[in-house]
Amino acid sequence: MDQAINLNGASVLVTRPQHQADSLCELVDVHGGIPIRCPTISIEKPTDETTAKQNISNIENADIVIFLSTNAVEYGINLLRRCGQTLRPKAQIFAIGPGTASKLKEFGIKVSAVATPPYKSENLLEIPELTAPIRKSIYIFSGEHGRTWLTMRLIERNANVLQVACYRRSVPGCLNMSAIRYLERHGINAVILMSVSAAENLWKLMPERNKLWLKEAPVVVVSERIEQHCRSIGYEGAMVVAIRPTEEAILEAVYGTVSRL
Repeated sequence: MDQAINLNGASVLVTRPQHQADSLCELVDVHGGIPIRCPTISIEKPTDETTAKQNISNIENADIVIFLSTNAVEYGINLLRRCGQTLRPKAQIFAIGPGTASKLKEFGIKVSAVATPPYKSENLLEIPELTAPIRKSIYIFSGEHGRTWLTMRLIERNANVLQVACYRRSVPGCLNMSAIRYLERHGINAVILMSVSAAENLWKLMPERNKLWLKEAPVVVVSERIEQHCRSIGYEGAMVVAIRPTEEAILEAVYGTVSRL
């Protein structure tokens, strides 16, 4: 990342969940920006963990375990511990990206492989062990109602797959009112949206008096899929897709956005 990046006081709306926003906010701050925290997603345990608990009952027999997010690591490993389960020592552990790999290492878990940029499910299938996982026992830790694309592709490749929905995303009751007040008094130069859910929830929760601003606001997203969804629900402002879903790449995309203002 270019250490010379200077956001020159640009304000940036950070919509990540409260417990995950610190490092991105610090990065914006260090590079001369003003991070405005406005969580649009809450991360919680599943309403009913019965299915998840059933799905991990034989995880000691897993050949491969895949984690699709840092939340999947935190909630998945804690679920295993509460159920008295452990990962099989010989199991290969795959992470969708470097952030997920770092979180696994925090739990003392050795990571066998990480997907290549841009760190999507599609890139996980490039890992050699997943190209022909015939009769392999594979567990995928993810959130409720997440994409099933990876599960279906692995089943097509004759793997035995169990998807463990170990957390859920919920919609906050309202947006952070201090963020709304800042917007109304000072304006905000860029919005970061890191998921379809974040985009939808911000659109739904934004007060009507500020909807026109949001419609035209410059937005940074982390995938073309999110960009397309934003367009479909009403975002019409300038939109930049970060080259990969890392905080450094997001910062560079924010810089590219605000430098054109």
